[in-house]
Amino acid sequence: MKAQQRDFRDKVMDGAYRTMLSAIKNNDTPNLSLMVYDKHSWFLDNLFFIPGYFFTLSSIEKRNSLAATAMRYGFTGCYINIGAIPKIAHIYVIRDREPQSRKFVVSSWNKVRFMGDVRDYRARGWASDVLKSIDNIPQKEFNLADCYKFETELSGLHPENNNVKPKIRQQLQVLRDKGLLEFLGHGEYRKKY
Repeated sequence: MKAQQRDFRDKVMDGAYRTMLSAIKNNDTPNLSLMVYDKHSWFLDNLFFIPGYFFTLSSIEKRNSLAATAMRYGFTGCYINIGAIPKIAHIYVIRDREPQSRKFVVSSWNKVRFMGDVRDYRARGWASDVLKSIDNIPQKEFNLADCYKFETELSGLHPENNNVKPKIRQQLQVLRDKGLLEFLGHGEYRKKY
């Protein structure tokens, strides 16, 4: 759990960089809860969870190693870039001081639960990164051309893949099969979340 008095920005400080990468590759990342509170009123402004299976290599950023003057000289930590994680994976329990219903929270969690069954961290990374790209498409209905605009960015996140457009199409089919997208035909899709 991370808690603070102001809204979280894109990056949240975390522990050791290599440990986190190992946890991602071994499907051993814990869920993260993020809490924003007001210490004067004793109110929780926001409380949300990010399932651990949404932590991918593209969402972890290496911090500079600690200097020779530091007690833990040489330690290299990391940031979790929560801005790189799709919005559907930000599961709110309290939002703007309003408790969300149990039904809503469970339903939100169940929508993305399939990601926990994806054992290959590279496949999870692709699904998450394509979902994040779809987040950046403002309209509810979109087409392949809208997704292809993220080809360069996705290629940079997954340099080992030389066939980015086919991979985007594959991930759209996966997300369709999992109920997050509706295929409308002729390369057209609709967000269902």
